[in-house]
Amino acid sequence: MAGLLKKVQTTGLVGLAVSQNPHERLKILYSKILASLQTMPQDAAYRKYTEQLVNERFNHIKTMRWEHSTSSPATMDRSSWVTPEPRTCWVISV
Repeated sequence: MAGLLKKVQTTGLVGLAVSQNPHERLKILYSKILASLQTMPQDAAYRKYTEQLVNERFNHIKTMRWEHSTSSPATMDRSSWVTPEPRTCWVISV
């Protein structure tokens, strides 16, 4: 029976699958959000603040250099990340 068990990566959250390329997926999602905001009036408060938030996160993802790690996302810490300059890093589970 023990021979049938296999090691799998986990996010540590029940029902949340591990993304194989989370940074690329985030770039796609942020692009789609920004495109959909273009349909709203420019002076709409929701559009302004959402664009600001998404652009900050999108720029962070674009400028961060990610090293491939063999550890699971649940056990990864900031010491495994390489950034161009010191900054606050947010872990986003996708």
